[in-house]
Amino acid sequence: MKIGKIVIIALLLCFIDFLSASEKIDAKNFIIKASQGDAHSQYMLGLCYYHGYGIKKDFQLALRNLERAVEQNYAPAQCFLGKCYLQGKIVEKNLDKAFQLLKQSAEKNYADALFEMGTFYLTGKICAKDYKIAESYFQKASSQNQKNSQIMLFFIDFWDTKTTVKRFEQLYQGVIENNGESQYQLALFYLQNGGDKYRDRAIEYLKKSADNNYWQAQYKLCEIYTTGQIVEKNYLEAEKYLSLAEKNTEFLISDKLMCEIGVLLCQDLNNKKNFAKGINYLKRAAELNNPNALWILAYYNNQGINMPVNYAEAVKYATPLAQKGHVEAKLILARCYLTGLGVKADYEKGFKYLVDASPKKTEVQLLL
Repeated sequence: MKIGKIVIIALLLCFIDFLSASEKIDAKNFIIKASQGDAHSQYMLGLCYYHGYGIKKDFQLALRNLERAVEQNYAPAQCFLGKCYLQGKIVEKNLDKAFQLLKQSAEKNYADALFEMGTFYLTGKICAKDYKIAESYFQKASSQNQKNSQIMLFFIDFWDTKTTVKRFEQLYQGVIENNGESQYQLALFYLQNGGDKYRDRAIEYLKKSADNNYWQAQYKLCEIYTTGQIVEKNYLEAEKYLSLAEKNTEFLISDKLMCEIGVLLCQDLNNKKNFAKGINYLKRAAELNNPNALWILAYYNNQGINMPVNYAEAVKYATPLAQKGHVEAKLILARCYLTGLGVKADYEKGFKYLVDASPKKTEVQLLL
C-alpha cells in the first residue's frame, strides 16, 4: 500500500512543469504533506489544481483535495468549496450545500465566509433577508480587514438604491485613498439618499474634500452654510469656504449665492469688518444684475443703513431696478431727481418715476 502511495506521488510530481517565474508555489511540498493528511496542504493543493498554479489544471483532483480538507473542518476549504457550489464551478450548482459549507466556515470566523453569509442575508439569496444579521457578519469580517465587508458596512443602509456595488467600491476606495473628488461624490450620495440620518456624515466628507482643495466641495459648503437648508446658517463658514473655492478655481460664482452671503454678513451690524465684507459681496452680485443685491444697496445708501447716506450710489443701484418695474426703486429715483439728491435735478424725469410708481399711493403722498 505504501509503495502504491509513493508511486502515485511520484506520478503527480511529474506534472509539476508548468510553474511560472511569477508563481513560485511549492506544489511538490503540498502533494507530500497532503498525502500525510495535512488539511492546509490539501486545501492549497486543491487550489493549485483548480488554478493551475505550479501544476497542470485538474478539476477532479482539485475537488478531491478540497473535500479532504473539508472533511477535517478546515475553514478556508469550506469557504472555497462553498463558493464553488454557489457558482457551479467544478461541481454542480447547489445552493443548500453552498450555504451549509459557508456557514460552517463562518462559524470558525473565516473572513471571506463571513462576507458571503452577510451577502446572503442582505440580498435574500438562499435565506430570508435580515439586515441586522447581515450587518453582524460584515462587522465580524470587517474587523479582520476584509475589504468587501468594509464596503458593505459603509453602504448597507443604501442597498436598495439603484447605485451599483461597483460604484460603492469606487467611492469607498477613493475615500480610503483620501481622494477629494471621491469624498465629494460620497457626500453628495449621502445628501441625496441618506436623509437626516446621514446629514452629519455628508458634511464630514464635504469638509474632508474641501481640505483636499476640491473646489466643488468648498462651493457646496458655502451654499449649505448660506442657505441653512441642512445646517444652521453660518456666514463665517460660508465666507470661509467661498474664499477657498475662489482661490482654487476660475469658476463664476452665482449672483444669488453672493447676494445671500452678503445679506448674512450685513446682518451683523455691530461688526464693521463683516458688514464691509457683506457690502462687497452685494456689490459683486449687483454687477451681475442680481435684483435683491441691487435693491439692498439702493436702500442702504438711500437710508444710510450702517453707512453714510450716499444718494448717488442709491441712484446707481435703483436705476436698473426701476427699468424692470421695481416700484420702490422708482420712488427713490423720483425723490432724488425731484430734489437733486445725488443727481442733477430733473423734474420731468422725477415726475415720470413718481407717476410710474403711482400704485403705491401712500408713498407718493409722503413724497409730495
